[in-house]
Amino acid sequence: MRKNRRQQGISVIDTLGALAIVTMLLLGVSAMIDSSLDDVKGQQAARHQEQVVNAASKYISANYADLVASTAGGTTATITIAQLTESGRLPVKQLFQYQYLQPDTMRPRPATRLRQA
Repeated sequence: MRKNRRQQGISVIDTLGALAIVTMLLLGVSAMIDSSLDDVKGQQAARHQEQVVNAASKYISANYADLVASTAGGTTATITIAQLTESGRLPVKQLFQYQYLQPDTMRPRPATRLRQA
């Protein structure tokens, strides 16, 4: 006669089930983190774009007469990022931080064009 013994410990199926649940939880957490990082990158790009626009606006206000004179004949004046940083209107440190975080996908435009009114 055989004695029925109670199961001791956990079975392989129990372990696989627990592993599947943990895997699903980790996938959900990683998707949330990825979405959060994308949001932060977008916010950072928007802040940088706002800084560039504000710097270009200040540069245009300070150099309006020269810019209008340089657009005689229907040409456009180009304001580069280098001009904005050299004039002190756009901080160099923030520009480099921005390019380090997003070198390929959200690079700032190289120039801002001034349209003659």
